[in-house]
Amino acid sequence: KDASVWGTLPGVTDEDILLFAHHDAYFEGAIDNASGMAAMVALAEYFSKIPQAQRRRTLKFVTTSGHHAGSRCVRWMHANRATFFAKTAMFINDERVSATQTYIRGPALRKSNNIAARRWWVYGSPKLASVALDTFKDFGVTVYHDMETRCCGDSSAVQRDVPNVVLMESPVFYHTDHDRPDIVPDGGLGGVA
Repeated sequence: KDASVWGTLPGVTDEDILLFAHHDAYFEGAIDNASGMAAMVALAEYFSKIPQAQRRRTLKFVTTSGHHAGSRCVRWMHANRATFFAKTAMFINDERVSATQTYIRGPALRKSNNIAARRWWVYGSPKLASVALDTFKDFGVTVYHDMETRCCGDSSAVQRDVPNVVLMESPVFYHTDHDRPDIVPDGGLGGVA
């Protein structure tokens, strides 16, 4: 049995930003989704050092469980969207945010010295998409040229309920025993956070 875990950093208003990452995984789960959890925890740590009086919005951090079967927590958010998201400015989903770029060459899986590009999704407005893409560029976060046609992962249940930004790295392998810490580059984690 598993459950979602919530944490809140109050801001000066009751408007909030929701950040979530799933904590269930297959095998070691370094990419999927310890990398997303690490980015979310880094954001929580960073914003916890900023005085509440300087945080305009309340930050809500949620780790969800059972996302491969459709997280009950996120389905609940969608079912209660009129009230749950009433004061939510946006959500950010951290899922599979950093992996070494790899290639299949013959029978071998070969690592590169680069961070793999991420799929991305932004819903809300062209301005939000522009801000997200500019920020990715400023922090060296490589992304696919085109936005995904639909949101993926745990956030798909709420993809159009509230403005959102989703990054998701999809290496040539995951959900395998190759999903180890040695293929999660620190630079990719730092850039995303």
